[in-house]
Amino acid sequence: MALDAKFRKLIEVELEKTLNKIPFEKNSNISSIWNCNSESDFLYGWHMAKVEDFCINQFFLKFHKNPTIEDKREIQGILFLHGKDYLDKLQGQQLTSHF
Repeated sequence: MALDAKFRKLIEVELEKTLNKIPFEKNSNISSIWNCNSESDFLYGWHMAKVEDFCINQFFLKFHKNPTIEDKREIQGILFLHGKDYLDKLQGQQLTSHF
């Protein structure tokens, strides 16, 4: 395990906060704007990329260096553990585009 416990905890807390902030409203028009077949799949990719970018930025701010390949894999592993939570929430309801 390359990442220290405090940084892992930061990632876990931020992932939970981000998941809980996903806005919901019926009848969004994301699929027509972006011409995609699956709104939840599109938003899943968008949100996962957003949280991965956040984690990489936090790593840089905390350690003042870019993460190694091993660090990135560990960060991705943490994201993958929470990925199903994001997908379940996105597939559960229609979303409003607030981004």
